[in-house]
Amino acid sequence: MAKEEVIDGRWWIHGRDSDPRVGTFTYGSDRGFSLTVKVPQSAPASEVLGSFEDARQASVPSVIVGRDAHDKPVTLFGCHNSPQVSGGMKTYRIDVLAAIQGLELRAWTQEAIRAIAVDIDLLHRWLGGRIIERIKAREGQSCWKIPDEKDSIYDVCPGVRLRIVRFIAPSSSQDEERWVPGHRIWLHFEEAQSLRQLTDNWLPWIRRLFSLLVGTSVASTRIECFIGDPYSDDADVPTEGILLRPTGKRRIRVRDPHIYEMLAPFPEVENQFAQIVQKWHEVARRLEPVVDLFCTVVFNQSFHAEAEFLFLVQALEVYHARTFVSTTLPTKEHAERVNAVIAGTPPELKQWVTRKLQGANYKTLDERISELFTAHSTDAQRLFGEIAELPERIRYTRNHLTHYSGNTTSPKYLKEHELLEVTWRLEGFIWMCLLTEIGVSGRPIEKLIRREADVRIVMLD
Repeated sequence: MAKEEVIDGRWWIHGRDSDPRVGTFTYGSDRGFSLTVKVPQSAPASEVLGSFEDARQASVPSVIVGRDAHDKPVTLFGCHNSPQVSGGMKTYRIDVLAAIQGLELRAWTQEAIRAIAVDIDLLHRWLGGRIIERIKAREGQSCWKIPDEKDSIYDVCPGVRLRIVRFIAPSSSQDEERWVPGHRIWLHFEEAQSLRQLTDNWLPWIRRLFSLLVGTSVASTRIECFIGDPYSDDADVPTEGILLRPTGKRRIRVRDPHIYEMLAPFPEVENQFAQIVQKWHEVARRLEPVVDLFCTVVFNQSFHAEAEFLFLVQALEVYHARTFVSTTLPTKEHAERVNAVIAGTPPELKQWVTRKLQGANYKTLDERISELFTAHSTDAQRLFGEIAELPERIRYTRNHLTHYSGNTTSPKYLKEHELLEVTWRLEGFIWMCLLTEIGVSGRPIEKLIRREADVRIVMLD
């Protein structure tokens, strides 16, 4: 939402058993979402202070229901009151975390949504579609035709299906005729979902998948939620609501990419896209902390270099823990060694020795990173160059930034320009690992490695 929008309407700010109040809901600005309600009153100055105290202590429901100017429902969630009182007006400025226009729901956790439609930027370009096609007509002439495109449907997991809808929307005026692509992503649920489940799980799941494949962050520009599934054979007229919520800052790695700049455009992965969708569902759950840390750095925010480095190193550590063996010895063998050492330890030292030895079986951070680099040795060498000493330097730098326990003049410590370069290449390495996990290989990986390896960090003198 790039500009500020308003919804004028009636709002039940004291619950549905009270009278509604006229007010304006404002959303889409950098200042957040808010509902402003002004209630006329006539009070002498001596009563204003007491009225203010009453208003300050008065609370509003966390969920406020309203009706817009067209008498359509609007539900506001996460409401918090900030009243202002004067002699002639009591003003409620209610901060709001999210809203849905068109539906009346009793709670953010109410399981009521059976389908969602999401507009994603760059989707038409990623699909490789054409807006119009030129075809041959009789007598050597040619004409233009809107392409016939069918929906593509994929199983995500039991009870959830993904649909890609492709269509070209025409519009006309006295001066021009236009055809605009309007492709969308749909998710269909056998079991009704809550807005919380959609925003915590499914919407990030969609955006992150397509960001990985496109090669830069993508945004969901419009989210429609349906009480009934419009594609169901027995569905009545669907009840639709538009989800409104603040959009976080995005990190743009490639601005306005052409399809040839995208890592894995649909024409290149179409034959395996059904498997990619299912594997992404499994990977997003199994490697959830890795995906969260990676996407926070690469797609969502811009942090200072040290923070990005620490997040990515932590992502590597978690990725190793969930895909490799994290212990040096089998657990039983290590326990036997610990017991043998403790048996010969003086009684006053047994507790300390036990505590120290119990965690000694886990591989160190540099050992974990070395195993990951070895598993992808060719790509790691293309990204980082000489990698023999790099895992130890990453460990040393990470420990210093976390505990301030190292020496910044040590050759093991990554200097500023080295830290920036290693951080950038760690992004590419983890990106490659995630694509590999969901079954993407070959040309997309080659494009990613070449793109990341070609970047050079330039410092100001």
